[in-house]
Amino acid sequence: MYKMVGLLLWICSCLFSTETLFYAVPDRDFAKELIERIETESSSVFLACPRLTDGRLVSALLRAHRRGVRVEVLVDAVSVTKKHHLSRLAEQGAYVFVWQPHHKEHMHHAFCVFGGSTAWMGPAALGRAHSLHRDHVLVVQDRLLAIRCLEEFERMKQLRSIELALYATK
Repeated sequence: MYKMVGLLLWICSCLFSTETLFYAVPDRDFAKELIERIETESSSVFLACPRLTDGRLVSALLRAHRRGVRVEVLVDAVSVTKKHHLSRLAEQGAYVFVWQPHHKEHMHHAFCVFGGSTAWMGPAALGRAHSLHRDHVLVVQDRLLAIRCLEEFERMKQLRSIELALYATK
């Protein structure tokens, strides 16, 4: 199985992208890698994840927003608790949306798009401070893949999402 994944990554790298990285979680600190990417991004960061409870990640997004980077975040309603960090982002003018599920449906997307050309996919624990689960992160610099992720981000915003400020007043 791992040989097939490696072969697929190699083919994608050769044909479509200039960068393809695979991180195994928890062997590597994916949060540190993600924060470093946010810190160096100069145009936009679109983040979709079920739970955004890692204060370090929220702080990095806030710093990016203050540098003039367009920051948009889409989270599941479980992220909005009494102790959530998201209000800091929204109060500073970053776009924060809350997925409004039907019944007991939850959002399981975990991806981030940097500058419209790099897609970061996974892990399932994206946005949380710690994860002990075996998982992975795939980072691909590919404009087509990034556009597909952005299309899904926009579709989810339009389909059943609400701005955090409006959600908080419900």
